[in-house]
Amino acid sequence: LLITPLLGQLKHNEQLALVSPPFVPNAAALNTLGLAPDRTWSVHAQSVAHRLWAAEQLLRCEAVGMVLLWLPQATATGLRRLQAAAQTQRPGGQRAPWAFVMRPWAAAPDPSPAPLRVQIQSMGAKGLRLNLLKRRGPPLLHPIDWPLSHPVASILSLHPTYHHVLDRARVRTLTPNTEHLVGP
Repeated sequence: LLITPLLGQLKHNEQLALVSPPFVPNAAALNTLGLAPDRTWSVHAQSVAHRLWAAEQLLRCEAVGMVLLWLPQATATGLRRLQAAAQTQRPGGQRAPWAFVMRPWAAAPDPSPAPLRVQIQSMGAKGLRLNLLKRRGPPLLHPIDWPLSHPVASILSLHPTYHHVLDRARVRTLTPNTEHLVGP
């Protein structure tokens, strides 16, 4: 939900890469978001080291416009390497891909090189609560409550305790940053 607007910014020839997603991507949902299923790559890796390696390679691939990585645990070294890969300039002035790392709720207090870190909490039918753990500029002292449309909120009400921490990697020089390891 949070990255849906960014999917629309992917160029026609850019791919979405999912590294070890917890669920099988839904082709109809991707199509609804304007992303043809044939533009989605899914990589399944069991170990943390293999997930990090796959994400690094995808961040360097010119055909990839966005990388989403599900990482159950990570070392500071692994996250720094991912951040460095996300900041690598591409030939011809092509922008670096967006990179997002989804980590468990328990990872919130862990350090991260990501310029933006968002803790996401489902509030059931009320929507989402976003806590900005890290951002550029002054700290945000209060969470952001984000109401959702009825169909999405009704799905969340089935799983009201599903929590995630989003580390946004990748820093783009063209737009202000929100979080990924290195981001736009």
